[in-house]
Amino acid sequence: MVLEKTKSRKIKKLIEAQFSEPEEGFVKFITSSVYDGIQTPKVKQQFSELTKKALTQFLSDSINDRLKNAHYKRTVLTNTNTNYG
Repeated sequence: MVLEKTKSRKIKKLIEAQFSEPEEGFVKFITSSVYDGIQTPKVKQQFSELTKKALTQFLSDSINDRLKNAHYKRTVLTNTNTNYG
């Protein structure tokens, strides 16, 4: 349990670092997954910026989805309580 918490904390910090400044190896992994061409320095730079933007957008979308879901649940509960209370 302690090992899991410690490793989990380290993994979270690593992911957080990728959001702010993706490491070359991470960008290479992402690039290789979606791009079949040669990874020239120009391509690497483009994908470094694209990866950073995509990570930020992913986080933003995830947060928005959670907020929408929470708002929906609150609205449903409020309407249910109003209709029966």
